[in-house]
Amino acid sequence: MTIDHTGFFLFPHNIIFRIIGRLAYPIFAAMIAEGCRFTRNRCRYCLVMLAIACVCSAAAYIAEGSLHQTIFTTFSCAIMLIFALDNVVKGHGQTRGIIWGLTAVTLTLLYFSLFHLGMIPGLETDYGFFGIMTPVLVRCGRNKVQSLALLAHGLCLISAELGAIQLFSLVSVMILWFYNGKRGKYGMKWFFSGYYPLHVAVLYGISQLIS
Repeated sequence: MTIDHTGFFLFPHNIIFRIIGRLAYPIFAAMIAEGCRFTRNRCRYCLVMLAIACVCSAAAYIAEGSLHQTIFTTFSCAIMLIFALDNVVKGHGQTRGIIWGLTAVTLTLLYFSLFHLGMIPGLETDYGFFGIMTPVLVRCGRNKVQSLALLAHGLCLISAELGAIQLFSLVSVMILWFYNGKRGKYGMKWFFSGYYPLHVAVLYGISQLIS
């Protein structure tokens, strides 16, 4: 991720940085699906992601007047959709399941209305609709093989929409094969949550100084 953003801000004409950076999104998408599976506080998990998304979006708008939403917005949408669909399954056709099913449909329609129909010019998310759906697909897998196959499917859909360079992201599937499904030994989630906006701000500041 850092390599990708370094290339974006400082070396925009060097495609090697962007190729290496294609590994970041799939790994994050897979971990988002894992987080949705194992989190003990779904509300906090979703709200933390939304809070970071709002901070990053506000900073981007203040700095450049951009309405482009960061990957945290993409993942926030994915998390909400995953939780809604989980509750549909748990509802087993009962009133609760129907309500959550309608919630999932509403979230999807809201996304298309805001980001695909051009209601607000310039408003879009990183990796688009398929970027949201890829963690959802991973979450639908019943085992590692299914989850990775669905991840690869989602990455191919993203590549078809955003361009051939995204195909390099498929290398991450081989890397994730070695993930043992266990939580890391060190609780560093808050560090990594803060690292994204911090390193983007530093790289943006450097790019402004040398431009």
